[in-house]
Amino acid sequence: MWLAEQEWSCVHSVKQDGKLSEQWCPKGLLPSRSKIMLSRDKWLGPLGAPPGVFPDAHAYQISLTSFVRPALQTIKVDEHTAVWLVALREDVLMGDSWLIRLVHQGDEVSTACTVEMFEPVPETFDPATLKLVIDLASAPLGELVPAGALSQEVVESAINIALSSGPAMPIEPWLKSLDEVIVAAESLPPSLEACFLLGRLATLLAQVPGAAFLGLCDEAVRLHRINLRRVNRAHPLLWAFSIRGALLALAEVTPADDLPPLINACRAAIGKADLSPVEQATLHYCEGELLLRNQKQASYKEAVQAFSQSAEAARELGADGGSHLFQALDGLARAHRALGQKQEEIEVLSIAVKLAGENARPDLEQRLEELAQADPSPVVQPWVAEFSEWHQSEQARLNRGRTGRLLLQTPFRTANPMSVLVLRPLLTANVAGVPNRFVNPFRHAWRFHEEPQTFTFEETLSRALGHLCSFTSRGGDMEGFGVGRVDSLPSEEAQDPEQWKKFVEIMVVDSILTRLVLIYPSDSPGMQWELDLLTHNKSDQQARLFMIPPDISDDGGRRWRSADRALSSRGLDLPPWNTDGLIFQYDANGKIAWTETFEMLWDGRLASWVVKQQAH
Repeated sequence: MWLAEQEWSCVHSVKQDGKLSEQWCPKGLLPSRSKIMLSRDKWLGPLGAPPGVFPDAHAYQISLTSFVRPALQTIKVDEHTAVWLVALREDVLMGDSWLIRLVHQGDEVSTACTVEMFEPVPETFDPATLKLVIDLASAPLGELVPAGALSQEVVESAINIALSSGPAMPIEPWLKSLDEVIVAAESLPPSLEACFLLGRLATLLAQVPGAAFLGLCDEAVRLHRINLRRVNRAHPLLWAFSIRGALLALAEVTPADDLPPLINACRAAIGKADLSPVEQATLHYCEGELLLRNQKQASYKEAVQAFSQSAEAARELGADGGSHLFQALDGLARAHRALGQKQEEIEVLSIAVKLAGENARPDLEQRLEELAQADPSPVVQPWVAEFSEWHQSEQARLNRGRTGRLLLQTPFRTANPMSVLVLRPLLTANVAGVPNRFVNPFRHAWRFHEEPQTFTFEETLSRALGHLCSFTSRGGDMEGFGVGRVDSLPSEEAQDPEQWKKFVEIMVVDSILTRLVLIYPSDSPGMQWELDLLTHNKSDQQARLFMIPPDISDDGGRRWRSADRALSSRGLDLPPWNTDGLIFQYDANGKIAWTETFEMLWDGRLASWVVKQQAH
């Protein structure tokens, strides 16, 4: 069928009790991956109600199964026809969507047509979408295109093979083969069995090490949403299972300060009428997990209540609720632990350990042993209060730097990272001026869910090498992400302001403590002292790399001139400036051994260089 200069495939056609139901999506696309779907129902005779009642009735019906209140806009109503738009906005669980629906009552045949868009509603109404639903009402009957799907047994086998070994490098071929498996699972004809298979696949994807980093949490959410659209609450177990999977997978790719909408979506699901015990147990458990992730004292207290309600619902299931009860008790114990309620945690764990399976029981027993051996009244040293206050202050600054940002870390981290000392001007901290030109995102240490345009110098280093290196630096403001700091307590700094030099000297002199030194040279007083230290303490066992990053604010000449003043005064030449930045190394005679730009860092060649240094 051709509509709006586009060819459509009929993917669903059922005739029952005189009613014909059809569904189309753009030709060549899987229905589950199409952002637009067309639906049409035809049946004999009028519907028995005036067209004006249908918009409100439709919006009410959607509100029963959705998690946000739909926004309704009536476009046209007359004696025979009603056309309206329904939008679901900020639906964090199901994703934004909107639809235009038309109902026309004729003397012999009534028709209902829907154009459904799985994207945010546009700010201005597009007349072409209205024309599409009108043309659909009079379009010829669709010819069902049989799905060329594999059997469910073959798809199940392919899922087990693809996920048996987990991700491996190079990652791109593995992800490609996994996507083929996902497409095969989505291509199965809709059925309860196919939905359970899709839900199982979504759960397995979310459990892959580094799932958030590899984009598999997003895939898990998408698959769970397919099930939620297919079944609603017709099958309570699958409905609750899919909501739980979608919410917990979403939480993995959601910054902590953006969690409240997810918690509210979960509570909206809990607020549905006539929830079964299994729905209550699953959804209250999910609520508790989200509250724990919120990392606030008030949320921990609410998590205790949510897990307790989950346990109560699980007990109503009797023998069939054992796994649900164990999950609820395990979550309840973690909530008590977060609140520092030792006795309550012991009581809950003592019950949970009896319900635990073979895999979970050793961890619970070990935790109970730790609690039993813990000193009930440890001696508090005088410096503890100062450290606690300082730590809370630094953590608050760290959290401010992470607001609205979530770091997704690679699962491919070396077991023995190279120790790296970073020497840089302190004023570079929290200055995000280095352009983000990373390629092959899955081959670096981490990524953001939404890529920023720029990074700080330390974030750039961390992303390029964080999976291979353990970074150390001294001084400067804490950043939300990037290189770690070794700091002293304020009282220690006051007694000895030059204390930082002792630390840097120890790290530079000992090539076992520090295998690699990364230097961002400048003519600041602190850096001048560090350059003198490097000059007087050379080692064949310690690699030293100089870096001058590019910056979006200028052509980099100012930083190059600062570095030139610092290095030339020590008899060291500096490579000519490049607007893509500089990475270079000196030989034993103080001559430039090689020069590269930051392209070496962005495309992964610097990481390969580090691996070679580790092997020496």
